[in-house]
Amino acid sequence: MLLTIQIERTVHGPVIGRTTAIDPGTGRSVPVAVSSQRSTFGDELGSAPAFLEWNDPDVIHGATDFQRAAGKETGTFNWTYVDSRDVAYNMSGKLPIRNPHINPNFPTWGTGEWEWQGFVPVDLSAADVHPRASTVPPSGAIVNGTLVSGFFTNWNNKPAPGFSAADSNFAYGPVYRVQSLSDRVGAILASRLAAPADVINAMEDAGSVDLDGSQLVPQVAAVLRGAALTPAQAQVLRILQSWAADSFWGAGVTGAHRRDRSGSGSYEQGNAVTIMDKLYPRLAHAVFDPWLAPRPNSNDGDSFGMLAGLNPLNDPPRAQGSAYDGGWEGYLQRALRQALNPRIPNGYSQVYCGGANGRGGNLASCRAALKSALQSTIDQLTSIYGSSDPASWTCARANDTRGADPGSGQNDSTRCNPELDDIQYSAIGVGTVPSMPWVNRPTFQQVVQYPAQR
Repeated sequence: MLLTIQIERTVHGPVIGRTTAIDPGTGRSVPVAVSSQRSTFGDELGSAPAFLEWNDPDVIHGATDFQRAAGKETGTFNWTYVDSRDVAYNMSGKLPIRNPHINPNFPTWGTGEWEWQGFVPVDLSAADVHPRASTVPPSGAIVNGTLVSGFFTNWNNKPAPGFSAADSNFAYGPVYRVQSLSDRVGAILASRLAAPADVINAMEDAGSVDLDGSQLVPQVAAVLRGAALTPAQAQVLRILQSWAADSFWGAGVTGAHRRDRSGSGSYEQGNAVTIMDKLYPRLAHAVFDPWLAPRPNSNDGDSFGMLAGLNPLNDPPRAQGSAYDGGWEGYLQRALRQALNPRIPNGYSQVYCGGANGRGGNLASCRAALKSALQSTIDQLTSIYGSSDPASWTCARANDTRGADPGSGQNDSTRCNPELDDIQYSAIGVGTVPSMPWVNRPTFQQVVQYPAQR
């Protein structure tokens, strides 16, 4: 059978779709082809000079040589360099400079007058070397206001302060999963130099952190401090606070783990895991529904749903392993902090938590919204588990998960079960590999120590 596929290409790249747009000259709707422009299109081998230099020991003698070669890499990647004296970081890529007269949030006409204005110079790329003569430390080297030994961490977060997100990324903000790693490495270096085992421990511990719990429970508790809670609400909040605390790493490092170190079949503090899984979406709706959900008897679009389509509420643990790479945690944390202090740095234009219909909220109205979300969570779990006692809200492998989709994470209508978080392997051939307990895995892990310079 002969199968013919027609691929259309423009000067900007392949055609990825067709739609209509308003012609700015005539004001009429006209059919258009849509193309996604990529700076490396047609130049996929442009990175070769960088790799040739990186792999030549006669060319690379240290971090400076590494950085120079990285400037020749056209692909957008995070690169790190380590020897016995230096660590270095570089985010490579041909980063286009947009025409200043276009709106970066919308497509632009490909008729020639709105083209890119060249590329960001190499010396302005996100890069750093430590140690160095400058007094400005690399990102993550400030712990509790004190400069400690320098280190770099990156877990798909923005490469440098002030670095803009890609057009498809709506998750950059005050919360990102790299904090689980940075906080632990920083806690080690605040007291001593890190040995390889310390770095591995920090990495492994960060891999079981529930980002929703670690970054939001302290803020929820801060907003509800002093509020009139029912005994059930107060009990649930205490359970969450105990889970989010982590005495091992010291003050300022939150826990909130999804793990079963003893192999008992149940998550430790599993009722807190269960509560947070149900509470998180309710928090998002409680804070943002008054602003984003369609109003009754109106023609409003579902802005909440559209935003969740661009940036899902969260990236939960599930079969792929990698999790919390984007979500609304930063939106929520900022909104809750602003309810406590409307003048926080980099705050929203108004207090969203507790507000509605164009009017900003305040601490009292935000507390009411959070209490409602908390009570809705209690009611849901009481119904699912058949008991109002939080001790019975386990996250155990024995729990019935009928109705849940294996591999897709926890289900809002079923009991919590670690099996729904498990990492699943894709079989090749006739063999199969058993699933493994969830860990927020990277692509690969290496621990390298140099007794000599390189």
